[in-house]
Amino acid sequence: MPKKKKQEFTGYTENAQYRCLENLQHMSVTLYLAYCGWEKTEPLQAFGPLERKNHVFHFVLSGKGRFRAAGKEWELTKGDIFYIPPGVSNEYIADENDPWEYVWVGYGGIWAEEFSEAAGFSNDAFVRRTDRSEEISRLILGMLGARSLSMSDALHRESCLLEVFSLLIREQGSGDSVIQSEDPDFVQQALDYITQHFDKNIRISSLASHLGVSRSYLSSSFKKAIGCSPQNYILNLRMERANSLLRNTTLPVNNVSCLVGYEDQLAFSKIFKQYYGISPSEFRKNGQEIRVYNKKGDFDNSDL
Repeated sequence: MPKKKKQEFTGYTENAQYRCLENLQHMSVTLYLAYCGWEKTEPLQAFGPLERKNHVFHFVLSGKGRFRAAGKEWELTKGDIFYIPPGVSNEYIADENDPWEYVWVGYGGIWAEEFSEAAGFSNDAFVRRTDRSEEISRLILGMLGARSLSMSDALHRESCLLEVFSLLIREQGSGDSVIQSEDPDFVQQALDYITQHFDKNIRISSLASHLGVSRSYLSSSFKKAIGCSPQNYILNLRMERANSLLRNTTLPVNNVSCLVGYEDQLAFSKIFKQYYGISPSEFRKNGQEIRVYNKKGDFDNSDL
């Protein structure tokens, strides 16, 4: 079972040249916003080299700079987007005479790679241009403006992220299909069933029988299309739902446990702690905190 990074609090930093909202709680396992920001850089200001844990887009709003990744280098200006996939070493530096201004989003989730590809990016395609910079900038600044940890602001940020992808994918002329597999209808049926019944005791063998396939075929097809096993997908849904209930309701932990498919509260608490690194009660106590800073780099729980 994968152990998630402990997320004790969210950070928000703001000054005349920099705004960043980071270490956000995930609203969804399919596509979620991890952080977003805006910066007007100094001449020759550099970042990296380093590898990211999330997918990241930077949208250049003005000025110039250089971006390096996978042994290649690009000179970028207003209207360019540079994409950083997870695990790829990269660095970027502002121009000496006309330093750039950009906005960025860091995101992840089961469908993050497919959305990135539909938007025109991959491990072989790091840079593209867009005619929608002003709209994209407005959406990302809207994310930064919705910086509380309320459910309404969290949903607003997620909706802005989806709209950014909608603009980029429409601009690319990409198709509507996200799941790529030999049998997308079969995989979609499995996804629909899990989404509707994840709070019940789902047996993978019973799901396979319901769909008329073998358990091994279900598992291999699902993993090929979604990137994880059905068991892990169910776990992710349950933990994200528990996350939301603990943050946004006052329901007792035993009620939360039942609502996400665990009749045994002790078993739920053990799995939750393995997943998040913190117990449900501790998560509820600490998970609502947002810390505000005015100097870049002061947030010591950063995952940028």
